Amino acid sequence: MSKAARSITKILGRAGAVLLGLVVLLAAYVGLRWDAPDGRPTPRLAALADSATIAHGEYLYKFQAQCWGCHQSPSRDANAPPTGGLLFLDAVAFFFSLSVPPHPGSPALKRLAGKLHRQRLSGGHSG
Repeated sequence: MSKAARSITKILGRAGAVLLGLVVLLAAYVGLRWDAPDGRPTPRLAALADSATIAHGEYLYKFQAQCWGCHQSPSRDANAPPTGGLLFLDAVAFFFSLSVPPHPGSPALKRLAGKLHRQRLSGGHSG
């Protein structure tokens, strides 16, 4: 191997080691900060339980937003409880739809409420 080839190999090896070190540091930082509180106030979300609001939510779920199309059971029945699990195939990956949790006190429903709040603020559907 020539002297120039050894120099290039040495430089590339060091650059690779530095890059690997940066990736490890980034992964460690994300791992430590992932669930850390950020200090921002969480909006107090409360759903109305009157029959008109529930009927409007059912209308949105079934007809207007067509949520049930992706978050529904394989039977494709809009009146069945949402189960999720619909497989989506993308050009580079695949993923499953999540269930819309029916239990009011579930942590998943609290996360969903926060996600819906963020979508309302951003004006879009984030998946």
